[in-house]
Amino acid sequence: MKRYVAILILMFTTALSALAQFQKLDLPEDVTYNDVYFSTPSTGFILGSKGTFLKTTDTGATWQRIEMDTTVFLLKAHFPTPEIGFIMAGTTAEARVLKTMDGGETWNVINNMIRGEKIYFTSPEIGFIYSEGSLWKTINGGKTWMWKGQTIFCDMRDLMFVTPTVGYTVGAYCMQKTIDGGETWQTVDSTAKGLTRWSIIEACWFRNADTGIIVGQYNPLLAKTYDGAKTWISELASHQIDDGSYVRGLYGLHFPNKNLGYSVGGEPTLYKTLDGGETWKGIRFDISIGNAFQKVHFANEKIGFMISLNGKQVVRITNGGEATVGVNDDEKITSLEEFLSFPQPAYNTFTIKLPTRFNISAYKIYDVDGRIVNNCFLLNISNDQLIVVNISAPQGKYFYTLYDKMNHTASNGSFVLTP
Repeated sequence: MKRYVAILILMFTTALSALAQFQKLDLPEDVTYNDVYFSTPSTGFILGSKGTFLKTTDTGATWQRIEMDTTVFLLKAHFPTPEIGFIMAGTTAEARVLKTMDGGETWNVINNMIRGEKIYFTSPEIGFIYSEGSLWKTINGGKTWMWKGQTIFCDMRDLMFVTPTVGYTVGAYCMQKTIDGGETWQTVDSTAKGLTRWSIIEACWFRNADTGIIVGQYNPLLAKTYDGAKTWISELASHQIDDGSYVRGLYGLHFPNKNLGYSVGGEPTLYKTLDGGETWKGIRFDISIGNAFQKVHFANEKIGFMISLNGKQVVRITNGGEATVGVNDDEKITSLEEFLSFPQPAYNTFTIKLPTRFNISAYKIYDVDGRIVNNCFLLNISNDQLIVVNISAPQGKYFYTLYDKMNHTASNGSFVLTP
């Protein structure tokens, strides 16, 4: 079998921590929570059953219950502006579309005919509702709604517009795209490279009309497109969890800015990207916080919230989920440039130079199927903080994880073996 040398691609991430900042909110236990949404970096909302509507004006440090003139299940919220917002609520028999004009203090029912599951507004006047297999559109702030067609064989899970004209819907076994402001929708070919007819896509985010990310239960778990959904490239492999276990699906996805993104799913793990989804890392947290999550939303780059898969727990995240292990607060890693690798390209080995305060005790290298192809316990590292990695393996993409002396992940990345 031919063997190849490694060329390291610089995809380092900042330090991970087992002391990540996750705290369950003390909320009524008889309520099922379904959505968390921030209209500004400080003002946010939690929606749930029994007409439960909570509001914060201090980035989630405290919450106040807003009395709603309804006891139906509040499902989804969307605010095209800080003051104007909409809520999709109710069952088929008790459908409601609610609207606020004062930042969520008061709400009025504007429609009681459409039982929607997803709601999205591109402006205060133009919005969309996905309802039981159909798409509806308003052009007058929700006063009237126009039927825009049946989403055939599609159980929609998410809806997003990149521009006023370009939007995407994703769901079980389907993806659709519009380029005319939602007037017409075209089904994305299910045989597109990187997808299968069995792909269950839970959420999407698009940086622009061509570049976007999807997460799902399987086929794929997480993938990225650069050509407007014509082809997809898998970006997250199951082996990237710190302990080598397999991801049990991803359900939530949110980007507070174009480079920083988060995802959650069927593991006690918060996934995080610093480079627009090119590379991802997993931040494990204690299972007492919860073992599966359906929703994640960040108010800003550091503070966010997760809702458990069963809707019974809402968790506040601080510091982007991270705290530094074995490093004083004034010594936290602030720049990716503190990790260096050389030579570029590599011939028989590649070397990783660490910040002087890092104590790395081991590394593991995985193939794309999650199999460990190389691991090493480092008893001593040179005074120059150099780790020299030797690997002989078939051509392809590989991933590595560096561990500190407490067996916590300190950094991870990927590289490609070429002839």
